[in-house]
Amino acid sequence: MSVFETWLNPAERVGAASWRSFLAHPPGGALTWTLFFSLLAIDAALMLGHIGGLAAQAAGWVAEVPAWLSTFGDTSPAERVNHLKWVAVIGCLVLVWRRTKAPVFLALAIVFAIVLADDALQLHERFGPKIRGKFGLSGTIAGIKASQFAEMAVWAALACIILPLLVLGYRRSSHRWRVAAIFPILGFSAAVFAGVGLDTVQEGTRLIADQTVAAALLLSLQLAECFGESAAASLTAAFSFGLWRAYAKDPV
Repeated sequence: MSVFETWLNPAERVGAASWRSFLAHPPGGALTWTLFFSLLAIDAALMLGHIGGLAAQAAGWVAEVPAWLSTFGDTSPAERVNHLKWVAVIGCLVLVWRRTKAPVFLALAIVFAIVLADDALQLHERFGPKIRGKFGLSGTIAGIKASQFAEMAVWAALACIILPLLVLGYRRSSHRWRVAAIFPILGFSAAVFAGVGLDTVQEGTRLIADQTVAAALLLSLQLAECFGESAAASLTAAFSFGLWRAYAKDPV
């Protein structure tokens, strides 16, 4: 029995099955960590490209960061790479669900399909203005721009679909599969923190009187949001692949 399999059994989760051993022997073996750090290196390279573009802009060499270097926006190279990661995550989780029959993996696959749809189809950007027009939102609401508030309303609506799915899938799965689903769930949580949390926090920079400080802080938060989303997608993709590899052939 592998360390990962032993760790899934709460009665045997001692000694070699500690967290340290689990991280050293994740589902899918060392290849899982290799894949994660490889994807993370790609994320870092894309981010460094954007930072290089910012440096060129500051030096006056270019008017703005070239689109092919930028990590901002829903059509940037970094975002396209993330879309591929989410597609891989969905595929791996569906295969794991078919192998294990654990509802939590099917629920997670649907959740990540919603995440991909929101990113690729720009759902919150498209429906946000419609909500503003429908309810006549303007100015600021609780210190938040009406446009941002409307996008948050779209995210809240998506959460009303996602959270019940996760809870239902989690509760209908055995302890073993709940534990196995930890990393995809952590990846989803990290993606939400970066994509929604850091995006919303950026609104606070408008309250800073010093415009130079405000601009620097806003840029830092934007970079953190982009890299955070990419890193979360990389973690989720690597461990979803690891789960698929662990159960592709082995008996469940």
